[in-house]
Amino acid sequence: MVKATGTFFNLKARSAAPVRITVVEGRIDLTGANSSGTEALTLIAGEQGTYDPKDGALVKATNTDRDFLGWRKHNNSIYKSETTSPRLYLDNQYVVKPNGTHQTVIEGRLTNTALIASYSAIKVKIVLTGPKNRRFESFLDINPGVVLSPRQSVDYRTTMTTPFTDKTAVYFVVDNLEVN
Repeated sequence: MVKATGTFFNLKARSAAPVRITVVEGRIDLTGANSSGTEALTLIAGEQGTYDPKDGALVKATNTDRDFLGWRKHNNSIYKSETTSPRLYLDNQYVVKPNGTHQTVIEGRLTNTALIASYSAIKVKIVLTGPKNRRFESFLDINPGVVLSPRQSVDYRTTMTTPFTDKTAVYFVVDNLEVN
């Protein structure tokens, strides 16, 4: 028996073969029956449990297979969409604060809403438009060197120097990224 609450895991089960559960996030309680009674294991993120129905053995180990979710990327229309249109899966929430000294502070959070794809080397273009449609552009590397996995967020903050003290419009465009 597998008991999971609010968790993300991979279950591999084939007829007459050991059942393997790998926990990505959260906690799982795994219970099995053998000749000496009932045995139970608690697995947390990064751990793997194996249950052999032939003898009821339960084994707990650290997951060493970094590609254990790789099967999800093959022949999968969701993954294909996330990799061909990644900008659709990046949710950007931000606040713009002109500070009155010809600077505009922008604080935000970028969230990967994809189910499977991860993104890295994310670079956004920030465009501020002021009085008389004067435009100022800046580029911001979002958390360089870090992979933004599904359902993860990253906070950012930047300051732009502009000749105006009150903004009329601001928008963001994901200029570049890598799909992992």
